[in-house]
Amino acid sequence: MQTPAESSNVLQELPVTTANTTTKLTKKLSLLPLIFIIYFEVAGGPFGEEPAVQAAGPLYALLGFLIFPFIWSIPEALITAELATAYPGNGGFVIWAERAFGPFFGSLMGSWKFLSIVINIAAFPVLCIDYMKRVLPALNSGWPRKIAILVSTIILSFLNYTGLTIVGYVAVGLGIVSLAPFIIMSLLAIPKIHPHRWISLGQKGVKKDWTLFFNTLFWNLNFWDNVSTLAGEVDKPQKIFPLALFVAVIFTCLSYFIPLFAVIGAVSVNQSEWESGFHATAAEMIAGRWLKYWIEVGATLSAIGLFEAQLSSTAFQLLGMADLGFLPNFFEKFRNVIRICIFSLVEKEIARIEETLQDSNEAARIGDNVLNTICVLSAHNGNCYKDCLFGEWLDDCGSHWMVFPYEVLQVKEVV
Repeated sequence: MQTPAESSNVLQELPVTTANTTTKLTKKLSLLPLIFIIYFEVAGGPFGEEPAVQAAGPLYALLGFLIFPFIWSIPEALITAELATAYPGNGGFVIWAERAFGPFFGSLMGSWKFLSIVINIAAFPVLCIDYMKRVLPALNSGWPRKIAILVSTIILSFLNYTGLTIVGYVAVGLGIVSLAPFIIMSLLAIPKIHPHRWISLGQKGVKKDWTLFFNTLFWNLNFWDNVSTLAGEVDKPQKIFPLALFVAVIFTCLSYFIPLFAVIGAVSVNQSEWESGFHATAAEMIAGRWLKYWIEVGATLSAIGLFEAQLSSTAFQLLGMADLGFLPNFFEKFRNVIRICIFSLVEKEIARIEETLQDSNEAARIGDNVLNTICVLSAHNGNCYKDCLFGEWLDDCGSHWMVFPYEVLQVKEVV
């Protein structure tokens, strides 16, 4: 039986998970695929930035996408670059939390992040079908829609199953094709630009919605730390990882700002029309219906890229947690099977989203519910960890939650 002293020694000998811990040599991520994976982890294109104009007017929207990266995106990217090169292993932020606060909080961080990602990526297959239904109206509802969502999720998951290197080069192709129509639209908009539209504070009588404004900025310019879970799969991470983040930050911010800058200057519409998807309408006004269709196709490809990038980072997060002993060895030995496990959870979450996600207000309520659940679970599990023995903890919490006291998961090492 393990003594408390032995348990303490085990805690001090946690491995830093790196690609060298695997016996099989695999191809590493190079600079270009890593840049586009980061791009899809964070943005995937200027889709979804339009509500910032609806919420606060053109000037504040432009200032927001110009200033907010210096307040949030760049600091977060710098932190990610520093810590990912200091601890270049699969697991990323889980390793950071474990090293800073101990194994329990490392496990807690991994559990919360996994919950967040499952909820997040479940939306992308639904978004793909939502764009496709404009071309195929049969996908609007009923069994055709459900089957289409299921098949699309299976196909996208299989692509991720083939390996991270393939996902990286697919991300490069998806990024180029989905961004190309915005580059064309921005160039064609130049002769139609009226500079006075850039300094407009919005229509008179329209109340500013600062909650929507800041939520839009935060949603579009966040999640730089997600890519840290792939640090163990990067070739020469100390050199390539900071450079990839540096390029990705500039690339992402420009991909938001330039199309917004061009469309605001070239198009004059009611402020209320700046809803998600308005860029496609603006493209038709600027260049014609062909460009509108291209942007809608690009939105579908962007959703695919977002799904692939985030599924990859989550799979390697779980691999890192297994290396640290937070999850069973199964996750370490069968890394590709992890994607299938995530797939099953995503399918369940898709069903819930299909039933409840009717509009953006409902999405906000779901976000509030998730945050509230996390707060309740953190308090409850924290008290259980502090005050209960393992058997009592299981009786109290139920054995379904991923967060377990670290010593329990280390039983395999001392048997």
